[in-house]
Amino acid sequence: MDLRKYASHFFVLGVAITLASLPLSKFTMSIGQMMMAFGWLLQGDYKNRIAFLKNEPAAWALMGIFILHILWLVNTTDFTYAFKDLRTKLPLLIIPFMMGTWPPLSRKENSFITILFLAATFTATLFTLKIALIDKPINYRDLSPFISHIRFSLCILAATLLTIHNALQQQKTSIKLMFFGLALWFIIMLFVLQSMTGVSIFLIIIYILSIRSISRSIRINYSLKIIFLLVILGLPALFITWTSLQIKEYVTPAKVDFNKIKEEKTNNGNIYLHDTVSYGIENGRYVGLYINYPELEKAWSKRSTLSLSGKDKSNQNITPTLIRFLASKNLRKDSAAVMTLSNTEIKYIEEGIADINFVSGNPYKTQLWQFMFGYAKYLRSKDPRESSLMQRIELWKCSANIISKNFWTGVGTGDIPQAYTDMLKEMHSPLADSHLRAHNQYLSIFSAFGIFGFLFFILCLSLPMWYYRKYGSLVNYAFIAMILLSMLNEDTIENQAGVTFVALIWSFVLIINAKAEAPPIKSNN
Repeated sequence: MDLRKYASHFFVLGVAITLASLPLSKFTMSIGQMMMAFGWLLQGDYKNRIAFLKNEPAAWALMGIFILHILWLVNTTDFTYAFKDLRTKLPLLIIPFMMGTWPPLSRKENSFITILFLAATFTATLFTLKIALIDKPINYRDLSPFISHIRFSLCILAATLLTIHNALQQQKTSIKLMFFGLALWFIIMLFVLQSMTGVSIFLIIIYILSIRSISRSIRINYSLKIIFLLVILGLPALFITWTSLQIKEYVTPAKVDFNKIKEEKTNNGNIYLHDTVSYGIENGRYVGLYINYPELEKAWSKRSTLSLSGKDKSNQNITPTLIRFLASKNLRKDSAAVMTLSNTEIKYIEEGIADINFVSGNPYKTQLWQFMFGYAKYLRSKDPRESSLMQRIELWKCSANIISKNFWTGVGTGDIPQAYTDMLKEMHSPLADSHLRAHNQYLSIFSAFGIFGFLFFILCLSLPMWYYRKYGSLVNYAFIAMILLSMLNEDTIENQAGVTFVALIWSFVLIINAKAEAPPIKSNN
């Protein structure tokens, strides 16, 4: 029995399962990759298929990044981590190699893979909606039930781009509307997920594509084109203005007559303490006004089994969490205020939620205010742990220090984790024992491989854009932009899930799909 006729079935099904597993399951992701490999081996004709690679710059781009990691073993002392890192990044070599050496897929096969991925992502978003509406999690990261929050937002964004791309290719109005409806669903769920990374990348891509489409449109007269472009270009100014107003609202407290409030007492006749230094300003209020610690402790012991002098479930001191929470509700910090809190609000405080707006307000305004609190605390104590953005800034400073000391050659493939640990300790950073990296792929690459390795990395990422400049579709550029922008905020290819996501999405869109758009290869005969 000739098994070669089944090779295509195994390969296509493997691609579909791997792609559909991105938002759902790491286990089936591995199964899908094994099926791809089995189908590829079963196909045979290796010599002629490998020759396809010379016309696949997108494949060489990812394989080049893997080769970069191999070359910099020469500059490595920790080979244990280096080989572990190479195993993690093996999909950057294998997936583009297999897709780059596979014959063009039929339209039916391509549609099957796309629809399975869209169905899987849609299914995952249903779980997110259920969690948002029924479970109502305290931490918005819990809205992603299967994979990391940021990675899921990128899956939704990828599904959105693929859905719009397929909608534009449809001839039947009913099918076109169905795809646009699905795209709208994914866009809504992207905002429900509350991922600033995913939402920001989506808005940037839409913004760039809007400018590009309007500027190149021949159907819009010159005057309207100028008006549309001015409106679009003015949107960043509106966003900056809105952000500035929110920051001003947060840091500008109402006027307080301190002589008058010194005379006020609790309902029990006890004296208030007023502290405008330790707690600072939040939500336009002095958090530390009207505090009576003995009353807080007595009332809290009646409402919670956790000690007020202990830690909450986020390993933070409960006392400042309680004080900040009461301040966010514009309540005084005494026994009467504690007794007015609902059981749900007590649970919030026990979980480490320090502001009622964090669970009931505008999620994007909330994230901005969380940053403001973290920034204010960083200015007071140099502790970046209260804000993920401040942690990133601290890690970017660490990266800059590593790069300045290893500008030409970097620290090597295997020494990067120890380099960050050592530099954070040298900086006396509170993150010294966190084992965190740059949270910026470009800085991680620069730190590991120096200026020459960094430039080679940029060359690899830029190669497909140059190659597709004459015939590449908007979806090609949108997917490249999505991956490049994600690397600004994450170490996108430093873990298995991220590596597989980049390798598979990049290869499927820029190799498999692009083969249908590429000009025919001229025969040598």
